[in-house]
Amino acid sequence: MKVIAVVQARMGSTRLRGKSLMKIAKYTLLETVVNSIRRNHFIDDVVIATTNMSQDDAIEKLCIEKDFKFFRGDSDDVLSRFISIAKMYSEDDIIVRVTADNPINNHKISDVLYKYHVNEGNDYSYIKGLSHTVYEFMNVKSLLRLKLVDDLVNDDKEHVTMYFRKGNKFKIDSLIPNKYVLDSKKDKLLTIDSQEDLDRFMKLKKKIDLDSAVDFNELYEILDRLH
Repeated sequence: MKVIAVVQARMGSTRLRGKSLMKIAKYTLLETVVNSIRRNHFIDDVVIATTNMSQDDAIEKLCIEKDFKFFRGDSDDVLSRFISIAKMYSEDDIIVRVTADNPINNHKISDVLYKYHVNEGNDYSYIKGLSHTVYEFMNVKSLLRLKLVDDLVNDDKEHVTMYFRKGNKFKIDSLIPNKYVLDSKKDKLLTIDSQEDLDRFMKLKKKIDLDSAVDFNELYEILDRLH
């Protein structure tokens, strides 16, 4: 069994255009995300899932320069990109969903959720309410089943894992954030979705080394002072 992190990334963000390749201290945002992913011992492979639009040629160029695996597909149907990548792997493998605007990963809780996903034999596992710092996990076999679903709507295609959470067609489960000392409100401040978010992140970089695994208690304390 392999575990593959799939990072959805694009240059055409409406609120902060081109953010994936904006320099964040030493690295671009996308590189920072990949570096954080690679600190998780359970992840075997990383694939960047970007669009086939010309504006994302720049992401392909970075991937080639940095030797990142990548796939290009439909700009609106993000789910189709994940399914195309899943087809390259075994049905027994696990896909980890990562978004390129969340550069900081809670490695400790991601590991807890990964083990829970495997031990419970889930099709899909996540943090209740979704998390900006903990990944989502889904089996390749389960993801490929979505290709056969006939009642997918546009939101399902855009948000990738939404359909899993809609009904009882899959074995899904979630962990409660408070039980694992996750602060959902503070974690949301670690997403880079606007210029304000970017400015906050740059201030944060001056207070703590975010290019290594971080102590989330310390991180939360700093966010309290910055926010």
